[in-house]
Order: sequence, then C-alpha cells, then structure tokens
Amino acid sequence: MKAAHFVCLLMILFSTIAVAQTNPVPFVNQPLVPDAIAPGGKGFTLTINGTGFVSGSQVKWNGKARATKFVSVSRLTARILSSDIATPHTVSVTVVNPEPGGGTSSVAFFEVTKATPSIGLIASAVNTGDIPIWVSIGDFNEDGNLDLSVTNNNSNDTTYISILLGNGDGTFKSPVNYTVGTGPTSVSTGDFNRDGKLDLAVSNIFTNDISVLLGRGDGTFQAARNYPLGGSPWSVTVGDFNADGKLDLVATNADDNAVSVLLGNGDGTFQSAVNYGTGNYPVSVAVGDFNGDGVIDLVVANGVTNDISVLLGRGDGTFQPEMRYGAGNAPGPVVVGDFNADGKLDLAVVNSNDNTVGVLLGRGDGTFQPSMNYGVGENPNGVATSDLNGDGKVDLLVANLGNSQTGHTVSVLLGNGDGTFRTAKTYDAGPAPSSVAVGDFNGDGRLDGVVSNYNVGGDTVSVLTQISGPRAILSSTSLRFATQLINTSSPPQPVTLSNYGSRTLKIASIVIKGLDPKDFVQNNDCGSGVPSGGYCTINFTFAPTLRGDRRATALIRDNAPHSPQKISLQGTGTVVKLDATRLVFHCGNGCQPQTVTLSNVASTTLTIKSIKIVGSTHFSETNTCGSRVPPKGSCKITVRYSSSGMQLTSDEEPPFAAATLSIQDDGGGSPQKVFLFEF
Repeated sequence: MKAAHFVCLLMILFSTIAVAQTNPVPFVNQPLVPDAIAPGGKGFTLTINGTGFVSGSQVKWNGKARATKFVSVSRLTARILSSDIATPHTVSVTVVNPEPGGGTSSVAFFEVTKATPSIGLIASAVNTGDIPIWVSIGDFNEDGNLDLSVTNNNSNDTTYISILLGNGDGTFKSPVNYTVGTGPTSVSTGDFNRDGKLDLAVSNIFTNDISVLLGRGDGTFQAARNYPLGGSPWSVTVGDFNADGKLDLVATNADDNAVSVLLGNGDGTFQSAVNYGTGNYPVSVAVGDFNGDGVIDLVVANGVTNDISVLLGRGDGTFQPEMRYGAGNAPGPVVVGDFNADGKLDLAVVNSNDNTVGVLLGRGDGTFQPSMNYGVGENPNGVATSDLNGDGKVDLLVANLGNSQTGHTVSVLLGNGDGTFRTAKTYDAGPAPSSVAVGDFNGDGRLDGVVSNYNVGGDTVSVLTQISGPRAILSSTSLRFATQLINTSSPPQPVTLSNYGSRTLKIASIVIKGLDPKDFVQNNDCGSGVPSGGYCTINFTFAPTLRGDRRATALIRDNAPHSPQKISLQGTGTVVKLDATRLVFHCGNGCQPQTVTLSNVASTTLTIKSIKIVGSTHFSETNTCGSRVPPKGSCKITVRYSSSGMQLTSDEEPPFAAATLSIQDDGGGSPQKVFLFEF
C-alpha cells in the first residue's frame, strides 16, 4: 500500500507539474499563407507559421476568434469566412495562447485586395518631435486605427518620444510627448504587464538605458521606468526568450560589442541585463526561430565588422555564442521574413555605405547562405518587409537617407517569391528618411509606409500612402524595330498596360501620332478599360512605306494621372532586299563560290557607295552592281573563299573563318550585311 501510495503521489506531482507548465507568448512569422486575397471570394484556410504555439492557441481576425487547428509548435491553421473578405480592407491577425502564461503575439497584416504588378506611393508630411529618428506602429487606443510612436533625437538634448494617434484615413492627430531617457533611438511595442494593452520600450543612447512606458489602452502612457544597459544602445526589440508567457527585451550596446537581454517579470518590470558578445558596433537586433527548434533566436547587424551575428536561443532566456555571416559595408537595420516560401526564416539588412540591401536565405538549421545584394537609394538606413502589392510574395521597403544631390527617397523591391527581388523602384520621401514601418493607415486594403525624417531642424514623419484610383503603368515606353523592307510588316512587339490602382482604368483611345504615323500599326485587347489589378496587351508592328528612319508616338488616353501615356516608336525602312544574309562555306582544301542577289524594290534608283568584305582576307567578292541599281532592278554579288597562305600539315583542317560582306548604299538601314563563315 505504501508503495502504491508513493506511486500515486508521484503521479499527482507530475500531473501538477504538467498542469503548471506555462505557455509561451507566441511569435508569428512573416508572411501569413496566403497573406492577401481578392475581395468577394469564398472562405479559405489560413496558415500561420511561427514559434511557441500550443494546442489551445487561438487565431484572431481583427480581434475575433476563428476556428483554429493546432498542427505543431510552429504551425497553426484557421478557417476564414467569406464574410471576412467581402470588401477591401487590411486585417490584423494575431495568435493568443491561453493561461497559464500565454499571451498575444505581435500583429501580422492580411490584405483583402486585388494583386497588382506594381505599386505607387505618395508622401505626405505629419508633424512630430524634433529630429525624429525611429518610427513604430501599433493601435495604442484600441480603436482599430493604426497609431505611431516616434523617437526624437536632437543630439543629447532630447528626452521624449511622440505618440500620434491615427484617424483611420491616413491622417494623424497632433503629437503627444512622453519623457524618456536622453537620446532616444529605437522604440518597440509589446504587452509587458499582460493587461492586454500595448506598452513601449525605448532605447536611449546617451543615458545608456531602456525606458519602459506602460500603456493605459486609451492612447496614453504611464511615466517611464528606466533600466540600465551598456554603452550606446541603438536598437531594442521584444520576444519571449524563456517561454514563460512574459515578454522580454533585447537591445544592442554598440560601444560594448554586445547585446543585453532583460527577462520580463510579467508585471511590466524587468530583471537586470545579461550581456552576450557580438561583432563590432552592433546597431540593430531582430528575432525569429532560425533553426526550427521552437525557441526564439537573435540576429544582430554589426556596423563596423560588416557582418551579422546569429545567437541561437537555448529556451531558458540564455543564448549560445554568436555565429558570424558576412554582410555589406556598414550594415544597419535587419528584418526577418520567409522570402522564398520554404518555411525557413531569411534575413534582409541594409548596407549603408554600399547603397544596397542584402538578403541572406536561411537553411532552417540556424545557418544562412551568402548575402545577395540589391541596389537601392543613397545611404539606406531602414528596412521593412511586407506584401505591398497583394500578390502573396514578400516585398521590401527601404528608407534612404540620401543627400541634397541624390534626393531623399524610399525604394520598393517587389519579391519574386523565390528569395529574389525585382529591381528597386524609387519614390520621393521626406528629408533624410532614417527608419521605415508598414501598415494600412487609411483602411483601403493596401499597405502603406511611414518614414521618420532625420533632418536637422525638421520635425516630421512622412506617410507614404499607396495611390488609389486608376493608375497606369507600361512594360515599355520605347520600342525599336529592326530594319524592315518597305511595304512589308515586322513581327509584332507587345507592350503590357497594367492598372495598379484601386479603380478601373477607362481607356478613351489608343492612337499613333507623330512624324510617320502610317508606318506603325497597333492592335490591342484592352477594350474600354482595364480593371484594378488587371492588364491588357498592345501589339505594335512596323510597316515602313519609305526608306530611312521612321518615327512615331503611341498615345493612350485614359483616366489615369499623366494621361496620355506615351510609347515612342522607331524603326528604319529599306528598299534593299538580299536573298541571303548568311553564307556558309564547307571547303576543306577548296570550294565553290556562292552568290547573293541584291534587289532594289523601290521605284527610284538605288545608289551603291561601296561593297567590301571586312574581317578576313580569305574571302573575296566580285559584283555586277556598279554604282547604281535601277528601280525594281537587281544585281549579283559573288563571294569566294580561299585558304591560300595557311600553313597546314597533311592531317589538319583549315581553321574556322568568319567575315562580313558590307554594302553601303542610300537604301535605308545601310550598311546591309551578309555574314560569311567557313568551317
């Protein structure tokens, strides 16, 4: 009986321990799968990848629970209703883990919008504090509209951050300032005291500490409490590093070549910092599960050693020694996302002195492939990742500090879905954009950007709203055709007309004007309009009526800005017809001559200026053309090949030879060429 009682007590003890096991705060990867869908469709299954999921995890769609299936600690699925996607809007998706422990993940955005091949951005300035250096987003007053938190860094004088509450239409209320440490740089959000309200953590480089401001849920915050760090903490972010359901903090200490981890107590306070070594001058930190073990890891950009440090987590709030990966010159902010849709987290980091953003694809075991670099604007200093055009592929938005000569811009790199990105497209922004964040500020279902403008004497952030209404973009604005015989037609060259706006692009006409409009022909499948996210094709054909250069312009009149859209057309007409443009000789030790017939298809005389062979002395020509070829007349050019002068042994073949028969004339497209080969 005693043994049985002992076994029973052990079972109760283990059961109690199991019940008492705390759930972590879940972490959601970018992107959701899918991360966008066209409005008006059927319900679908949403896949959420991340870390720290449990059997009781609940997916919430704008705060409303959806039927959730637990797949693994790193994957959930949820059933999304057709009514959830009836109209264009952007959804805040979160994962909530139950008690004990547990908590709510950070927000992942889902767009209900039509996919478009490109986007357009227009900047509008919003007043904030003095020399804003960093901007972050969150719904601080729980009204469903995104708000801004901005750090202001005017040398060692500034000791406050600004909160700008959003109106939901892309505009913001006047800033309200809160005192923090001196020289605030970055700001991050999270629920540090588990009351369901967003709080703030601010890194301060001159007082070497972190300020924590607990939110009241109405857009206001309690007075800051400061926690000491190492030298020059540039960047701060959050995560549940010991899986106890309490958010923790990590910050870079640039002067100490280390990151500091502060474990949270769950009541809004934090334990003393524990430091871990990195590369030289760490300036940015981000988090994610890089080796798929269900534990959050760290990635740090080191500005002086030009590399990235990855510190794998042990799950108890401590981290393994760093592993280094090469980056560009002066790497800055780093972000995390799955860029090639393989379920493994990748990295993107801006390289300020190289004017590039580097992409390091993850192998899923905590290691990364070498960086692939993409050109952006001058002096990039901030990067964010999201699906900007609604095509289900992760894109990058980069803030470029620039200068007075190069301008101040943001660069958009649309993703191809395989880990590569298209050539950057640049848009004007405010003066010296230094950081960037992404969110739907006007509720139209398209993600917008916001940048802090780090300029002396300035006090604004720029909201970069995606352009609404019809918007036209052409795959090409200039076509050049090959030389074409008069009164014949070239193969068609297509141009795609896409509408990346939110309304139908109405087409009034497509016409050809200019110097030689009759020499170019178009046909299209555009009809009377192109729907939002759609495209049509215009095929252009060159049919010259006269010899020489021919030029025209296609005009597309529509209801988009900058109408008419223009396409320049250029080609050269010729009256010279050759019955061969390539002669091949297979000679060995001798071969027969070959003849080219030159015809003048015009009703006027063709003047021959010269006929010669260039490129090899082993070819020669004779001709019957003389200096003129009459209207509708022809002449013959005979080409011979000789291996004379080549020193060959009895078992050698003559070497490969190539040359060009060049005919200078006034027929258009001169010189006419016939390519000659012997082998």
